[in-house]
Amino acid sequence: MTRPPRRPEDGPRPADTHAAAPAWACPLVRPRPAQRAARARFGSAHWLLCGLPAVAAALLLAGGCLRFPPQLVYQVEMAPEPTLLEQGSYYLDPADSTTVFEHAGVRLKVRYLSDAALNQDYAKDTFRAPNLNPFTYGTDRDLDLGYAPPRFTVFRLTVVNQAYPKVLVDPARMVLETDRGERLGYWAVSQREATNSFETYYMQRRGKGGNEDYYYQQRLGLVREALYRRQTFVYQGESYTGKVAFAALAPPVRQVVLRVPDIVLRVDAFDRPTETAEAVFRFSVGQAAVAGSPPPQAVQAD
Repeated sequence: MTRPPRRPEDGPRPADTHAAAPAWACPLVRPRPAQRAARARFGSAHWLLCGLPAVAAALLLAGGCLRFPPQLVYQVEMAPEPTLLEQGSYYLDPADSTTVFEHAGVRLKVRYLSDAALNQDYAKDTFRAPNLNPFTYGTDRDLDLGYAPPRFTVFRLTVVNQAYPKVLVDPARMVLETDRGERLGYWAVSQREATNSFETYYMQRRGKGGNEDYYYQQRLGLVREALYRRQTFVYQGESYTGKVAFAALAPPVRQVVLRVPDIVLRVDAFDRPTETAEAVFRFSVGQAAVAGSPPPQAVQAD
């Protein structure tokens, strides 16, 4: 007996309701119409039940191929070269581990500040999220390297005047020379003051979130407070301290020379220099990534 042809208004054949199972359905299980409707509403939950065990098994089988970065700390150390300390004008102050240049009652005290020291100086700004320490990456590790690389090279400079009416050191004239032939210039706060500036550096890295302008201003505020200010006379019997920043050293660097030219010792009635001096600090450099304990966890700020 021949089956009569179906009309369109009769709808699909009953068998067609199970012809194509959804792609997310568990294998070997043919869903019924009610099940398909439920899975359409709760598809993500169904995937969690059926898909996650398979994913977990695959990860366990591939466990030998997974590689986690090591916990490393990148250390940069500087020490004055022995030949420098043999000169009569230079010596090492054991009280604060600074290298000192002394000339006729004026002392320039220089100390390299490691990332660890800078992180401690700015602990409340470093060990939080986001990191607001303007001089280091804080706890933000490079996952490929396994450590936080140096962001800048920072020295603390102290000028002590015990002899002259007033003396002047201009940090913008300072230069850091490396054994690779590089001449690294001073970093200023504003882009109007120098080619390299923290203002430009952090403006280029400022995000688009609502708090990004606040973070930007906070970092620049810390820089303004910390850097050795230009055009700052140190009067007799006084001292002045500030930080001087340069670009980070390349990993192969093993020797640096910090030049402080045109130290103004005497000026005329119009503050034009009439007597100057120069200090040249030579340091040996050690750089290495070493195994270290995990840094303190950053805490999300309110």
